[in-house]
Amino acid sequence: MVAIDESIPLFLLSRQGGIGLSAKAIGTVLSASGLLCIVSQSLFYVKVVRVFGLSGSIKLSFITTGPFIVAVPLVLCLKGKSSIVRVDGLDYQDLAWIALVYLTLLIAIHQISGFAASSSLLVALNRTVIPEHRSAINNFNNFGGSILKVLGPSFAGALVAFSFSSGLFDPFFGAVFTFVLLAALGGLNAMASIILLKEVDGNA
Repeated sequence: MVAIDESIPLFLLSRQGGIGLSAKAIGTVLSASGLLCIVSQSLFYVKVVRVFGLSGSIKLSFITTGPFIVAVPLVLCLKGKSSIVRVDGLDYQDLAWIALVYLTLLIAIHQISGFAASSSLLVALNRTVIPEHRSAINNFNNFGGSILKVLGPSFAGALVAFSFSSGLFDPFFGAVFTFVLLAALGGLNAMASIILLKEVDGNA
């Protein structure tokens, strides 16, 4: 999840392999997706947990992330309908509204899935231990999350730099390779959740 969060802004900003959006356009997309994520979580998260349970919501979150992440580079196909804006002597893409809405929805779905998975995982972890041990398990969870937040940006930066500028790929296929690989890693999370969370279905 962290690597995806870091790769998306790099893809939006990059002129080679990415979209080459201006800072204003990137801010608009990320702000709109964040707002949509907040509203959706408050409206639907509790209902999803009630219907699917904690473990079911975790599995659903991991399963739904991959297909939408793979679809992110397809926005490059809409560049023909975009215009060019010049800011401080540099050319940036100014995408049509349909492309901005497309990106906003994909990013929001990823954010919603990530928030639902992390929230349900935290609750499920706390249910696996007695109350006296919950502070310890939460500290361990925070420690693991901190490590991922350090490694995720490094991995995402190296992956994007290699895929977009190594010369081994056409820029478009470099973008596709990046997000297909990230989706595949998400698929491994989905498989792990399906296999390892069977035993807690009755308790979650």
